[in-house]
Amino acid sequence: MHRDALATPERPVLPWRLVAGVLLHVAVPAYLVVLAAAWLTLGPAGGPGGAPLGFVARVSGLFVAGFAGLILLASVLAALTDPPLRRARARRERSDPAAAARTAAAQLSQALRRTEAIGGTAPVVERLRAARWDLGDERDRAIAADLSRAVAAFAAAHASAAPDRREAIGARTTEALDRIAAAVEELAAERARLDEGDAQTHATYLGQRYPASPLE
Repeated sequence: MHRDALATPERPVLPWRLVAGVLLHVAVPAYLVVLAAAWLTLGPAGGPGGAPLGFVARVSGLFVAGFAGLILLASVLAALTDPPLRRARARRERSDPAAAARTAAAQLSQALRRTEAIGGTAPVVERLRAARWDLGDERDRAIAADLSRAVAAFAAAHASAAPDRREAIGARTTEALDRIAAAVEELAAERARLDEGDAQTHATYLGQRYPASPLE
């Protein structure tokens, strides 16, 4: 697999290419419909069995020219409207508190899938899966982004390496990702300590505000 393909596994499809592809996909059925309609309404007498080649050629030429113009116009419009639509979508995502967490979750999921393809990494993948990620925390999101970039590099190296080098790359990958797993686990432990401290603070406050009834 090409290195660039490994580095950018989710390259978006450009809208103008998508529009052009859809129109090309329906070109033949559209041509047949147009030809049949033109023959029934404008064709010379004698019925389809005696259709002159000249008439078919003229209709075909007009169709090709018109359809090519349609594809060009639709592609240009798609290309022009794509940037403002992307900017609007980016603004919506920035205003959505959960958008960053969703992006990080997608990065994490993809990175773990790609790591599984590197030999010898199963233990560290399981460790990362078992870690208590909190992608609402920007620190965990930063770790997920680092993980995604690192795995892209390791996967590219593993794919392009000679067979006798892949075991070493797998070991290096495991060592590096173990450090990431340790960082996630440390953050999770810190959050657990803070949460327990908050719980104890509330318990103390409630105990003082609502003392036990002397009748109990």
